[in-house]
Amino acid sequence: MRAGPPQHSDLGGTGSGKTTLLNVLSSFIPEGESIITIENPAELQLQHPDVRRLEARPPNIEGKGEVTQRELVQDALRMFPDRIIVGEVRGGEAFDMLQAMNSGHLGSMTTGHANDAQGMARRLVSMVQMAEDIDMPYSVAVDLVANGIDLIVHIVREKTGRRRIDHVVEVVGPVRGPDGASYDVELNPLWKYVQGKGFVWVAEEMRADHLERLRDKGGWRPPAGLRPLRPGGEVA
Repeated sequence: MRAGPPQHSDLGGTGSGKTTLLNVLSSFIPEGESIITIENPAELQLQHPDVRRLEARPPNIEGKGEVTQRELVQDALRMFPDRIIVGEVRGGEAFDMLQAMNSGHLGSMTTGHANDAQGMARRLVSMVQMAEDIDMPYSVAVDLVANGIDLIVHIVREKTGRRRIDHVVEVVGPVRGPDGASYDVELNPLWKYVQGKGFVWVAEEMRADHLERLRDKGGWRPPAGLRPLRPGGEVA
């Protein structure tokens, strides 16, 4: 069981409010924790006393001097942060980010473009496989995403211009075939926006480790009758 705050990914279309949500969430990070942000370009304005900002750089007119987000993620791991926040993952840097999430940098966050939470999980798998010099089997990439991400938040922009959270899901674990190889990421919807009712709780069960962290470290009170699940979907 991992200790610490959940790690999550914010997703949505252009202008839906993903960066704004990261800024809001950062205000809840304890002041004693160290944060490194990695962006291209820099947009985050975190309200926190200990933030080190890294920004990717394109090559100059001679084709030299480029600094990629993937290189910055690798450098950030050597700077001993408590959390790493990647402004937006677009390619192979997803591999290094998930490596960090799977090796002790709990509470890290990122954003990405997708139509829904399931689409974001599958896009992350594809981006992991885009990493250069890494010939990773699809099933291994699925495991990396399923074990590294705890929560996915989907944000939408309505026709009126109003921005809102559409749904929040937890990552239950990898879906495995008869041969034991992982082929998809299983998600469990927790909250969902319902027209006329607003943002409502829709889950009947939740992973035990997510439940304990939200309750013990976040002060959240789970709904009565919520059944805890072990990673992989078995009732605890």
